[in-house]
Amino acid sequence: MNYLKSEQFRLIRKKELYLTISISLGLVIAAILALYLSLQADGHFPYGTNRFLYLNVLSVFPLILLIGFLVSRQLLGSDINMVKQSVAFGISRNRIFFTKLVLTLTEFLLLCSSGILITLLGGELLLTTDAIWKTQFLISVFNLIPLTIGGFVLGFTLMCLTENEVVSALLTLLLFNGAFSEVVSFLEKRIFDHSMLSSFLPGALIKQNTEQFLAKSASITTENWLIGTIVILISLSIGITIYNKKNL
Repeated sequence: MNYLKSEQFRLIRKKELYLTISISLGLVIAAILALYLSLQADGHFPYGTNRFLYLNVLSVFPLILLIGFLVSRQLLGSDINMVKQSVAFGISRNRIFFTKLVLTLTEFLLLCSSGILITLLGGELLLTTDAIWKTQFLISVFNLIPLTIGGFVLGFTLMCLTENEVVSALLTLLLFNGAFSEVVSFLEKRIFDHSMLSSFLPGALIKQNTEQFLAKSASITTENWLIGTIVILISLSIGITIYNKKNL
């Protein structure tokens, strides 16, 4: 409990964390205001709609993952000496790993929730609205929850193991990129004459989620939750095993 409190205290004192939160939410607010002011200047402005705003939020998943990296690095990165001290005082590596993960993931999810709330308020109160898009957006966001958590956990684990933020970010973004799933699909068709695995890659599921939103056919998809859970479990299993054996 003392270790949890000390890490929590360290996190809330990080100036970079508040800078990340301010910039992230500031970008959302700026986008809403830009659409609102454009709509006020021209009543026929075609993009001053809740549909356009929600679509843009769903389309910036890579940016959301990058924000996740910025949050998770608050308790990682250059604090290797503090980890050594904690281990020397008898705190297990499992506890260190999961304490840092839970604290940063909680902060990240709170930030995401705030961003979604601001988006909904702006889209429904300031822009031209159609009720169906709010429903479609909420369903699409729900489908992204497991993939968002999966991407965060994977990135966090890679940073713990490699201590290289750039490599960790690139590997995670690659797996969650729609272009990567298309490359895998192409290779599958060339080798096996059909494509199956690529359609279950996170990048393909994210792309499909956006397409369903545009088609007004968004529905709760079990594949997202299954794949997200698999990514989380594999990341944690491999991560904690290697982290326990890693030289500090």
